[in-house]
Amino acid sequence: MQGGTVAILCAMERPHFFTGVVLSAPAIMANPKTASRGMIFLGRIVSRIVPSFQVVGSENSSLLSRDPEQVSILTNDPLAWKGGLKAKWAMAIHDAMEVIKGNLTKIEWPFLVLHGDADQLTMVEGSVMLEEKAASKDKTIKIYPGFYHKLLNEPKDDAALVMNDIISWINQRLPS
Repeated sequence: MQGGTVAILCAMERPHFFTGVVLSAPAIMANPKTASRGMIFLGRIVSRIVPSFQVVGSENSSLLSRDPEQVSILTNDPLAWKGGLKAKWAMAIHDAMEVIKGNLTKIEWPFLVLHGDADQLTMVEGSVMLEEKAASKDKTIKIYPGFYHKLLNEPKDDAALVMNDIISWINQRLPS
């Protein structure tokens, strides 16, 4: 769930390396229900004292996709971390999201941001905020009704729709 955050930071740091960025359900803003000032304060303390302490429960694979086969694959992936979010990592992601939010108006590179409106892991409002505030003249947002977090792991036809949107966006920007 942090790949989009890292991609945005990379593009912000080296904007001339990219002719376009495709973002799938990026984490740009924290959920206000779980990221109150008090929780952030406690998170900072815990991240310094016990950085590997799990501050958020383990990720529920059923929140990633509506496709039971994909959920099974994700659940049984031996390379995927099954534990909770560790304090140090949680604070690093929080700080990264703050940097992104503070610099949205400086984003000038072309981007396509995709998000499912039923995503319970990252907030679709963050993607909307990116599209609204970025200075880029070439920006596109696609919000998919009912889709979960891993858009390319949704049921076959829905994943194909997302893939086609990505390919179409890229093809429109390729030199002829």
